[in-house]
Amino acid sequence: MQMVKKIFVILLAFWIATILLAPKRDLYFFAQKKLQKSGILLKAETIEEAPLGVTLEELRLSYNGLTLGTWKEVRIWSLIFYSEIDAEDFVPSTMLQYLFDGKIAKMRLRYSLLRPKRITLTLFGTLGTARGWIDLKTRTIFLQWTKIGKLGSLQKYMKHDKRGWYYERRF
Repeated sequence: MQMVKKIFVILLAFWIATILLAPKRDLYFFAQKKLQKSGILLKAETIEEAPLGVTLEELRLSYNGLTLGTWKEVRIWSLIFYSEIDAEDFVPSTMLQYLFDGKIAKMRLRYSLLRPKRITLTLFGTLGTARGWIDLKTRTIFLQWTKIGKLGSLQKYMKHDKRGWYYERRF
């Protein structure tokens, strides 16, 4: 039993040391490189490391050369088995203003190794409140609106059923 405790303590210490000593800035650059293969470009004005993650300020989001908008602040943190991205104050570019004239106040993405093919997603803003998921296996995005705000032109891309308004799309 003593040997099992020692092994457990060593594994726990290794896990904590890996989290605290890992280069967090490289986490952002890794994601940037992977997304660039799909035509998605991320460019942050400032990058600050924290003990469990990284904070990006003024993160500009572009797709195939077209700027979609800017996130005021994005915090990425990871415990290796569980990761979370909190993004605040998305202001769409003038090109997207025709779709919706509001902003996304907060977005949260969560990923866990317990469900490796699914990312959960939560949105709050002038559009309302939505919860959903991104399924990486079937390449599907699903958002169910729990509170409707100013949807504007986005409403024509959404569907309605007995549970309310939702958005579903394959990518």
